[in-house]
Amino acid sequence: MVITTGEATDKLLYSYMGIRILVYIVFFILNSFQTFLEGRTLWRKKQKTTTRFYIFLSMAGFTMFRILSTAFFYPEKDEYKSGTLSFFFFTFGTTCIFITWVFILHFWLLIMYSFFVSDEVKLDKLKPINYSTFIFVTVLVIYQITIATLSLLVDLQFAEAVCFVVLLLIYCTLIIVNGSILLKSLKKHKKNSPFEHYNQMIFKTKVLLGTLICVFSFTIIEEVVFQLVVPDTFGNHVAYLFVTGVVDTTQMIIVMAVLANGHFSHYILFKRVKTTSYSSADKTSHESGSRGTKKTQPSYDVSGRASMSVEYSLDMDTFQPSSLTMKNNNSGSNLNNNNSSNRTFTSVVVSNDENDTPTSSVNSSSSEVTINVTTEQ
Repeated sequence: MVITTGEATDKLLYSYMGIRILVYIVFFILNSFQTFLEGRTLWRKKQKTTTRFYIFLSMAGFTMFRILSTAFFYPEKDEYKSGTLSFFFFTFGTTCIFITWVFILHFWLLIMYSFFVSDEVKLDKLKPINYSTFIFVTVLVIYQITIATLSLLVDLQFAEAVCFVVLLLIYCTLIIVNGSILLKSLKKHKKNSPFEHYNQMIFKTKVLLGTLICVFSFTIIEEVVFQLVVPDTFGNHVAYLFVTGVVDTTQMIIVMAVLANGHFSHYILFKRVKTTSYSSADKTSHESGSRGTKKTQPSYDVSGRASMSVEYSLDMDTFQPSSLTMKNNNSGSNLNNNNSSNRTFTSVVVSNDENDTPTSSVNSSSSEVTINVTTEQ
């Protein structure tokens, strides 16, 4: 049976689908292994799941559903529209991409409301972010299960495309707006902060924002062209799969690279990707330009060890019932300066120590206050 213009193009199509499956299998293995490593670390430490865990899990789910969707091409070569198993699994793969970016936004919101929005580091203020994230993911999964199941019974291809574009527009707007606010805050506080790797943090935020904007733009153009402009033929469907595969796989690779601090070889060598945090361990305070006096500043350390433990870190979805309120015992002053213009950070330390349990401490022998908080992304 010839499904294209001839046997030669049929063989080319079969080869493309085979390569597509192999590529997705490779990335499924890489992301599944990182998910396993994150889960094993959390299990050993008896900690709750992290944002990184969910991002890797979502990307593993994305590749798994794409493998299933592509595999159904072989027994159902001419069955690709809404209502087929291939389309069914394809839409679930797209949902996993949404979930990946949900948790990227979750991390950004935790950063913003921990360091830049609130004048106090109170953990209970971050509970709504955790709850709303999981509520959104739950609603998204329920919606996808419902619409995908109905599509097996009724032709909902156009309606699903419209709903997808609307959902994409709303969600991308949320991510772009909040990501831009975070980026602006990072640049503002950089002027008063001696972060050694602050530029790296800003750069990675820019990369993720730029990636999302490009993905959003290409996806909107793609949906308009293939849904409204070109005819619905098998050849155009193959072209649609190719364009979608390039866009989706590229954004996944970029997210993986950001999580690994650009060291993609760690995935290939099956090592746990480096902790993504930003360091200046040797600086805990800096000189005031106008007075020539030292300011007491908080230090954010991935592997800090002290007497007082706080079961929370910026990359962890830990539901902590009590808030964090710390004071300097010598001066009696609050940890955070009420004047937001003076809320600057002196250090965030890179650490690949397996024991990265977040802790907080107060140096009773001096006027310096140190908070050690994991800032993995």
